Amino acid sequence: MHQVEDEYAQDDIEFNLSFENAELEIEAKAESDSDPAEHPSEASGGMQGSLRQVMNAIQNVSTESSILEHLLAVSNYIAQLESKVQDLTVQNAKQTIDLYNLRQLYRTSLEENESMATSLKGEGTTSDELKATKKPMQAQLQEYMELDMEVHKAKQDKDKLATEHERVVALCAQFQQEVMWRNIDVAEGEKRLHVMTAQLEGAKMLQGESQRENADLKAQVESLLERNQTLQKHKKVLVHEVKALQKFSHVNIAGLEQDAQEARMMQKSLAMQLECVQRERDELKGQFNAMNIAAEASAA
Repeated sequence: MHQVEDEYAQDDIEFNLSFENAELEIEAKAESDSDPAEHPSEASGGMQGSLRQVMNAIQNVSTESSILEHLLAVSNYIAQLESKVQDLTVQNAKQTIDLYNLRQLYRTSLEENESMATSLKGEGTTSDELKATKKPMQAQLQEYMELDMEVHKAKQDKDKLATEHERVVALCAQFQQEVMWRNIDVAEGEKRLHVMTAQLEGAKMLQGESQRENADLKAQVESLLERNQTLQKHKKVLVHEVKALQKFSHVNIAGLEQDAQEARMMQKSLAMQLECVQRERDELKGQFNAMNIAAEASAA
């Protein structure tokens, strides 16, 4: 047991243990239980004897085995009932004895309580008797206070458990809320991922188209370069022919002049065509470089 503080143990507490108006209602029941009654075994014994007489009479009158078997079964059942009745009688006797002992204990406790109350109320009580009665009362008071302290401690523990339960419930609610927000964030992230995937597919398609356009532009540039080379070769051939025909210029100057004029016109046209081809080549190169830069930016 726990020790009680001195300021509580030294308090004078008065107990009122008066039993003036108390009534003992167990005596009437005890007297009614003590009345003699016929034992069940006596009735069962008489029944078994009468059954034996009936069996003997039937054996003298008839010899049918079925009736005898039924009577034997009834007799065995009655014997089993008698054994059960005996067991119940023994149990009832034990319970009666225990009840009588409890009644005696209750009566003695009542007498002791009444004597204690009269001794506490009486004026002629000596100090030794008061001390003798005060010690068990103080011990009982101490036990009651210890029990009260244990109950108070249990209540405090219960309050602590209740607050802890509330805290755990709040944490669970907060965790569920965080999980809900995380689920919402995950759903939004999945939506953004789908959008970015669609954008990436579109960028891949654009990159493929730009690569095809770049391939077409490369083919056009190569064809223009081949045409330029062909025109350069034609120019060289014409210049060589003009130089070769210069020594015969005194023969047919008018024809040569006309041929030279035609050659100059052809040269101008070829130069113009060459410039157009170069401009187209430069434009194609610029478009090709711009598309390469756009494709690299979309890939990044």
